[in-house]
Amino acid sequence: MPKGKKIKHSKKRILAYVLIAIVVIFIGLVIIGSLIPEVNVTSITLIIASPSGENATQLQGFTQSVNSIINYTLEISNPNYYNMTLENFSLHTDNFTLLNTNPNTPFVIAPNSTKNITLEIKVPSYAYNGSISLKENYKIDHAYYRYTSHNQLNLTSTKGLIVKITTQSNSNFSILTTQQYANFSLNKPYTTVYSKNTNTSSVLFLNNLTKRDYYLLLLSNSSNATFNFLTATPTFYKFTKGIEILNFTINNVSIVNFTTASTYPVNIRLLEGNESQPLINISDIGWYYRQLNAGNYAIEFNTTKNSTGFVSINITPELVNPFYYVFQNKSSGALPIGIASYGLYNNLNASVKTYQIKTDEVVGIANISAIKAYNATPPKNVSKYGASLQLNVMMNGYNEQGQMLTYWLQDIVHFNTSDNNFYLVDNIWNSSLPRANMTEVIGRGNLSTYNYTTYNQKFYVYAYPKYYMNYSLPLSVRLFVKANENKISFGYQILKNDFCSFYPNSFTCRDEYLNATPQSTIFYDNVTIPDLSNYSIMITPYYYTPSTLTNGSNYYDAELIFGGESNGEKTTFSSMNATLNLYYNKDGALNKFPAYYSFGRDTEEGVYNLNTLIINGTGHVGIDALNPLDGITSDYNLTYLQQNYTLK
Repeated sequence: MPKGKKIKHSKKRILAYVLIAIVVIFIGLVIIGSLIPEVNVTSITLIIASPSGENATQLQGFTQSVNSIINYTLEISNPNYYNMTLENFSLHTDNFTLLNTNPNTPFVIAPNSTKNITLEIKVPSYAYNGSISLKENYKIDHAYYRYTSHNQLNLTSTKGLIVKITTQSNSNFSILTTQQYANFSLNKPYTTVYSKNTNTSSVLFLNNLTKRDYYLLLLSNSSNATFNFLTATPTFYKFTKGIEILNFTINNVSIVNFTTASTYPVNIRLLEGNESQPLINISDIGWYYRQLNAGNYAIEFNTTKNSTGFVSINITPELVNPFYYVFQNKSSGALPIGIASYGLYNNLNASVKTYQIKTDEVVGIANISAIKAYNATPPKNVSKYGASLQLNVMMNGYNEQGQMLTYWLQDIVHFNTSDNNFYLVDNIWNSSLPRANMTEVIGRGNLSTYNYTTYNQKFYVYAYPKYYMNYSLPLSVRLFVKANENKISFGYQILKNDFCSFYPNSFTCRDEYLNATPQSTIFYDNVTIPDLSNYSIMITPYYYTPSTLTNGSNYYDAELIFGGESNGEKTTFSSMNATLNLYYNKDGALNKFPAYYSFGRDTEEGVYNLNTLIINGTGHVGIDALNPLDGITSDYNLTYLQQNYTLK
């Protein structure tokens, strides 16, 4: 037993000796290893050499035993839109040798791709601590894409660019500055303002390209690849897919430019309310414009394929043009002649001044010393010797749903210039939409139907008194239209009539309806439109009365004019001498409008041979050739004004 214990202790002692020996050997190896020289490359300066020059970048270094070989792998990227051919590498630090590359050079790196390359480097046989220099040589090869096409673009201001690309193969579309394009042309590296790879037909939009010269470049592997482009300055824009409706609102009369593009043929329609009109049919890219009144509209895209479309809508607010279609929408060049306010000053130029007036009362005063009219072929129920003096205004009101409705109010003196008599008539027309009818009105009159050539329209009418009133010249009359809260009042005053005998406190006429206190106003009709309140008279140059795509509208103006008697009559005067004044109520006082024009536009009645000369806000009406530009300073000739719906 003792002998066995002794053997066990001997085995433990032997094991301990072995472990001690291993530790000693390890420590010895470490000491010996620390004495072996190393190559410590702190960093690698990579010099990138191309036809356009050289630049450098820093790579991570390495540590390696002397006189050994290291496989160093680096990633090379080609962020460009052309081939980059890497021709060779070379080491430029003494005693460092490049033995091989994997893959072998030269090789091509495709556009927008990366490639790993392993460099087999033999380090020197002595200790080294520091950086080394590695040079990379490559050339540009634009032949990655077989076909190129380009266009120049000169932007004189910041714009949006719409591009339609047609391709079914690998392609690249780029926007380049002049210098960038020069580099491309010389087969040098180049950057881009914008670039996109695509292999299908597509629509691109780049907003806010700044003012400068550009080149638009399409690279493709297909000879059939093409592109077209247009510029735009969108108020708003939208990409569409397939069949889609885009709603938009215009607050002023405006020129609206539509720039559209689609990858497949598409039919685009303009919608307003229940009406629609073709706007443009495109299979590529197109541009169209419309002059539109204030209102709610929509664009409808309709295509049989699930195509990508784009629309840019630019809305340029403008002003109403009182001269639009003047002489052309009235028979044989007749116009209502007198004095009118459109919210425009008398200088029609690029910076025309405007005003807008909201009031509860408009007053017109006419002093007539001569008046004779004759029309050999008057409309039905109109005298050959008939004429009219009309005070016409537009009124807005609001229904219980808060919707604004528009009505045209007329206070009219009807003359028989042969028998020297007259009577008064008031009319109310629904101008909330073209051809809209009056429905329910509470007043002394009734609803009647005006027979147009293609449709009928109901309006409110009241004639006063029951019989004609006589006049002897000179005749002075004042007409009133009031619109306040929920009541419309039509009135008149006889300021002078030689048919009557005037006294200090009264005057007596041979017609009972003319007997009144001097200067008193007779409001002969007070009218309420049910379900309408907050009445006000509006004069504005910023929009027309509500319209539709197929039917025009009227002006928000105030006018005191002479015309034919009624039913759209146009007449000729053999004598006329009158002065006209037109006022609006502001804070209880009558004020002249800031500017006046010599003709009206809303009424159908007109005259052939009267003209108005406006002096200090008073219209002097006499027989003369019609000249709508009398008293107007204009940068535009009459032909231009006649043909354009809006003023810039």
